[in-house]
Amino acid sequence: METESSVSDEDDNIASLQLYLDFVDHHVRPRMLRDRANPVDDFDDVDFRARYRLDKGAVAMLLGLIGHGLVNLSRRGVPVSPINQLAIALRFYAWASFQVSSVPSSFKYINM
Repeated sequence: METESSVSDEDDNIASLQLYLDFVDHHVRPRMLRDRANPVDDFDDVDFRARYRLDKGAVAMLLGLIGHGLVNLSRRGVPVSPINQLAIALRFYAWASFQVSSVPSSFKYINM
């Protein structure tokens, strides 16, 4: 037969568990899966060349040469595909920046 103290301990445990579950529900971020687009498919030839300073054929050839070294064999996380790794590197090499500027450069407005 249960005593009154064991019933109150059980009620305390249930209340503590409920508080913990409420905390976890409100503080754990949901897992986000990102859809990384393929830049070869997303851009036409003109925009691709403007962004990466190479045409799609040259990038395909380069990917064929070095793509095997870009494959991530780990199953951890969300690995970046070889084409996206190459696109990121080429974008940086072309513009020395990872960001795309939507504002014209200030040097165009300097009168000499």
